Order: sequence, then C-alpha cells, then structure tokens
Amino acid sequence: MVEHFDKDYVHELLVYSEYTGLSYELILNMNYFAEIFCVCIAVLFQTEDGRIVHGRNLDFHNFQKEIMDLTYVGEYYRGGKHIYTANKLAGMCGTFSGYKPGAFAINSVQGNRDHNFMLNYHASLFRNVFSAGYLNSRILKYANTYEEAK
Repeated sequence: MVEHFDKDYVHELLVYSEYTGLSYELILNMNYFAEIFCVCIAVLFQTEDGRIVHGRNLDFHNFQKEIMDLTYVGEYYRGGKHIYTANKLAGMCGTFSGYKPGAFAINSVQGNRDHNFMLNYHASLFRNVFSAGYLNSRILKYANTYEEAK
C-alpha cells in the first residue's frame, strides 16, 4: 500500500514511527483518526484591522479529554526561518488550521455527516490523494502567497 503514497508523506510517517516506537501502521491510522471520527467546526475571519482569527472546537465525542491532551501549537522552521504555525494533534502529519505569517491562513472543517468519508479514505490510501490534513500541511509548507495557496 505504501507505494500509493506521496514519498514525503511516507517519510514523515516513518519518522513518527521511528521516534515514537509505534508501528508504522498505527501511525498511519492515527493520521486518519481525525478525518474519520471528528466533526469539528472551524471559523476563520479577518478583523477590520487585518488580524486573522481562527476558532475551532474539538468534537471527538467520547475522546474529548484524551484528544485535548494531545493538541499543541507547532511552529515550523526551514533554514532557521519561521515558515508557518499550525494547530496539531500529536502523531498526526497533517493539520486542520494554520497560518503563514504575512501571507495567508488555512482552516478545514471536518464533518462526516454525509458518509463520504470512507470514499475519501479509500482515495487517499489507494489513489495517491492526500488526506485533507496533510494537504493543508503541504500548502502551509510550500505556498508563499494566498494566490499560491488557492
């Protein structure tokens, strides 16, 4: 199955596995946990003075406390330069909210109410399509402007 994934994604999953001592398969499944079981709502807006504001709830139903303990704000650097900040879940390569200072912000709303999540899961596993969270991380990592991020 690994041959269907983007090589950078596989590398990140393997690094998580190596440093945590958890199996690759468990790390892979952890990266889809939020997309399968979460129906988080997010809001993203810009104030009149230009500030970007993110808001997000964590709708993990029976796992609320455990998930809260795994959230953190990650700051990402390349060559010593800050490139983006993102809200993260420990063990997850992707992100659902983040911003690139002075450039753009991104926010995804998860919601599997239409039951198409299994189709999306299948597509990401077998058709070299990224999960929404990993796609957001790639946008934050590589896009430098709002136009590039669209």
